[in-house]
Amino acid sequence: MPIYEHHKYKQAELPFILNYTEISKKRPEHEWSNMHENVEIIFVTAGEAVVRVDGREIVVREGESVILGMNVLHAVGTYSSAGFYYLIVDRSFCRENYFDTNLLDFELLVRDKRLHDMVKELAEAYSHLNDRKFVKQDIRAKVLSLMAYVCGNYAYEIEEGKSDRSLNFIKDSISYICCNFNRPLTLEEVSRNAGVSKYYFVRVFHEVTGESFVKYLNKVRCDYAK
Repeated sequence: MPIYEHHKYKQAELPFILNYTEISKKRPEHEWSNMHENVEIIFVTAGEAVVRVDGREIVVREGESVILGMNVLHAVGTYSSAGFYYLIVDRSFCRENYFDTNLLDFELLVRDKRLHDMVKELAEAYSHLNDRKFVKQDIRAKVLSLMAYVCGNYAYEIEEGKSDRSLNFIKDSISYICCNFNRPLTLEEVSRNAGVSKYYFVRVFHEVTGESFVKYLNKVRCDYAK
């Protein structure tokens, strides 16, 4: 469901999500878009993924990674097949280690063998979560090392006043739709709430999400009904 995600973690000591996913023959626009304040890194290990990032598609090949910062609207799909890890690191973990990822922008697409090796080592540590002593401490150390590497090599401070008005009002509109989909909701109302004409709204909404307003709204309602 295309909402602002608030992540939940199985263990409080490990405020991270690391999963491996395989997908095939799904166009990117068939996947839900979402956004959140935590850093997410997608590591493609097989095939080609297509990541929609704030309205544009990026082909991510085996051995490449995508780094997503705060409130980046994104979805992952493929035109053929892909296997990838995705790692989500809670902002609170970064702040307690004296850096704030919300103050940083990141290079979007990178190819870095060391980064992929670090992810594989992290996945190996996770596989021993229930049978190795001090594995939680090992995982925390590995995530901190990985984030320090990413921030040190692929991040830069956000420029003061930097803003993309189009992206901002579409993201606000997605939140508005998700809060009000269970009542009659019109294009006129949503575009008025965004402060733009409905004609401009329709064009930019499709550019960013890959969906028409009506199709997007119906998908939200159908997903909720399930």
